[in-house]
Amino acid sequence: MIGQSQQLAGLRPAANVAVQQADANKMQISRFFAAAFFALAFASCAPAPSDPFRVLSQAYANRDAAAAASAYTENGVVIYAYEGTPEERFEGRAAIQGSFQRFFDQFAAAQSLALSFRFEGRSADAAAGVYQLRVGESDYYGRFDVSLEDSLFARDVSSDATEADFEALPAP
Repeated sequence: MIGQSQQLAGLRPAANVAVQQADANKMQISRFFAAAFFALAFASCAPAPSDPFRVLSQAYANRDAAAAASAYTENGVVIYAYEGTPEERFEGRAAIQGSFQRFFDQFAAAQSLALSFRFEGRSADAAAGVYQLRVGESDYYGRFDVSLEDSLFARDVSSDATEADFEALPAP
């Protein structure tokens, strides 16, 4: 009996190592699956590209020039081509942000700003339609024609439009 105990005692450490190795393998597999689960979970929760029209509308509501400019590519171009006024052109996000800041600064803090869009056509890389800008109780209208890159405005040309042009397009 003592001989068997000594033999078993001699085997125990090897058996313990095998059990410990099996436990370590299970832990590795568990960690792998946990990491894979979290990677898949976070990948599926990754934010979709923002809609630059929504970003711009929210920026107007908040009078946030930096947020408005964030809807444009780093080297984006904004062109204001309204009848009876000289064409204005802003190139690059910093210049675009400056133009929005000057625009927002001209209105009293008590005046609300609301910008909405109706589309004549829209695809992943272009959109055209008419916007409505509500300043307090007054409405202004303009036509937009934009090109998009990576869900950001690359080129934005605004020109004249009327309320009738806006109303003729389907509401969102």
